[in-house]
Amino acid sequence: MVNRSNRTGSVYQEKNGRWIAALTLTPDLFGKRRIKRKVAKSKSLAKKALTELIVENSKCTLSMRSNETVAEFSERWLSEILPLRGLKPSTLSNYQQMIHYYIQPNLGTKRLSDLKSQNILNLVNALKDRNLSTNTMRRARSILHNMLETAVEEDILPKNPVTRSSFIKKSVREETRVQKSYSNIEVTQALKVLSGSAYEGPFRLMVYLGLRIGEVIALRWDQVQIEDRELWVTRTEAHIAKLLGDETWTVERVEGTTKNNRKRMLYLTVDQVEFLKRHRKAQGHLKFKYGKDWNPGRHVFVTENGTPYAANNIRVGLKKILTRNGLRWIRLHDLRHTAGFLAVEAGVGIEDVQDMLGHASIQITKDVYVGHVQAGSDRAVRTLENYIKAGYQPAVIPATITRR
Repeated sequence: MVNRSNRTGSVYQEKNGRWIAALTLTPDLFGKRRIKRKVAKSKSLAKKALTELIVENSKCTLSMRSNETVAEFSERWLSEILPLRGLKPSTLSNYQQMIHYYIQPNLGTKRLSDLKSQNILNLVNALKDRNLSTNTMRRARSILHNMLETAVEEDILPKNPVTRSSFIKKSVREETRVQKSYSNIEVTQALKVLSGSAYEGPFRLMVYLGLRIGEVIALRWDQVQIEDRELWVTRTEAHIAKLLGDETWTVERVEGTTKNNRKRMLYLTVDQVEFLKRHRKAQGHLKFKYGKDWNPGRHVFVTENGTPYAANNIRVGLKKILTRNGLRWIRLHDLRHTAGFLAVEAGVGIEDVQDMLGHASIQITKDVYVGHVQAGSDRAVRTLENYIKAGYQPAVIPATITRR
């Protein structure tokens, strides 16, 4: 016996005598039909239950009961949902690592539909007890929020419990990994000690052109137009971790587009052109020495064996040479920041710095270089005032003639 109360809900009696209120929900992300049911003792109570289901659904507070655990859902999310979003392999790898190391150990056995904001707070406290950085904890929280949004879309959760949890604030005493950029004097000193070494080129492209390390190790000679004095940044490469079925990790090199998929052309100065000419000539000698199979990918920077550099190769090599010569060491990404900071210090407009660094929006550039942006704003105010004053000539009042 079926009683249709509206186009998406029904009330019916099973063979065992139970009355069922059933409401058809929107299909899940894969188009699978979903039905929310409630058991009642009588037909009238089933009709009442159906009305309650319809009201809950209209208020977006209705959820499907699921026995799926957080660990099970996260594996399904990683394998079925994320690949549909067109994320970069490095981003997928980061999601996988964060879930594997930080989320699953703390919430993995918890039933997904039972998650509450208190569970999120417990997770954050557990991560704090491991002395993780605030940025790492924020990243884990953000990924969990992203994952649970899918659970809300599938009506497994009525609301995202992460949204209701407090944002993680950075401790006053917490040290940041970001280090002070090199000054122009430090850059000059570094170039002197790196002259002729295998790491001079990567250093130059990061501090003079603002390239990311992934863009440096991916650079090929077809992107360098020496005659036109142009360098095209079109791709990036990285070594990423990948979880295997036996719970072990492997590392593989992947190639992808640049961040934000933005290609950019950078101007090469005379100095950079001369360096690249010498570097290409030196590579030609090595190719003649080792044969045509040396550097088959035509990477601009390779080891003596002709294999492409990994970011860690350059990090270790640079650190060894610079610290041995008394120079302080900063992260590779801070070398890129050096390019941006020195450009703004030199008076380059923030929009031009954005273009050079390949930032998706001007706000990103302002956020990163906020101190220098303020200095540029102060300089603009002083320059404008001086310009206005220079154009203002007060009227000359003739001296009074005294008649005698």
